[in-house]
Amino acid sequence: MIANANELKIAVRNVQLVENAMKALRKEMQATTPALFPIVSQTYVRRICALQEEISAYLRENPANEP
Repeated sequence: MIANANELKIAVRNVQLVENAMKALRKEMQATTPALFPIVSQTYVRRICALQEEISAYLRENPANEP
């Protein structure tokens, strides 16, 4: 669970890192065994979804103050 703005920044960064890792994996697997990518990428997809859910929950509970 994200507790503050610092943790939010870290979570957003982690989503980017996992997405980039998955893109690299896709590129590598396209050259060797593209049929396995959907299976191998499931863990990446689950992690991205979990992080996005945490980010959404934090933002629902801590909406930005509008001027």
